[in-house]
Amino acid sequence: MTKTKIEIDTEPIKLDALKVYLGKKNTTIEVELSRHLDALYSKNVPAIVREYIRSSLENKKNEGRSEAEEAPFNV
Repeated sequence: MTKTKIEIDTEPIKLDALKVYLGKKNTTIEVELSRHLDALYSKNVPAIVREYIRSSLENKKNEGRSEAEEAPFNV
């Protein structure tokens, strides 16, 4: 699955402090932002739409597998 990058602006001193204190909790900004983004998605996108997206992603994943399985094996 391809991913899209999100870019935000913040004060460097706040970012540095956040890195330090998240590091003490054995996590990162990227992990925490990803968790929060998933929570926003779950809260705001209707369940029927989330199910449609999940199914679409699974179908694409399975299509990729089928193509890889059918590809000739080169030695």
